[in-house]
Amino acid sequence: MVRKIIGAFLLAVFFFSAVRTAFADSPVTLGCDSLTSIALSPDGTRLAIGVYFYNAQTFEPQGF
Repeated sequence: MVRKIIGAFLLAVFFFSAVRTAFADSPVTLGCDSLTSIALSPDGTRLAIGVYFYNAQTFEPQGF
C-alpha cells in the first residue's frame, strides 16, 4: 500500500514537472475570477494581476 502511494506521488511529480517544462516558453495564466487573472511573462520578469503589471521578483508596479 505504501509503495503504491509513493509511486503515485512520484508519478504526479514527474507529470507536473513535464507540464511545467512544456509551458516554460509561453505565458502562464491563472484565472482567478471573471475580472481578475494572474499571468507571468515567458521570461519570468513581469507578473500581471488583472490589468496591473508588477516586477516578478520585487512586486514593484510597472507600466504597460
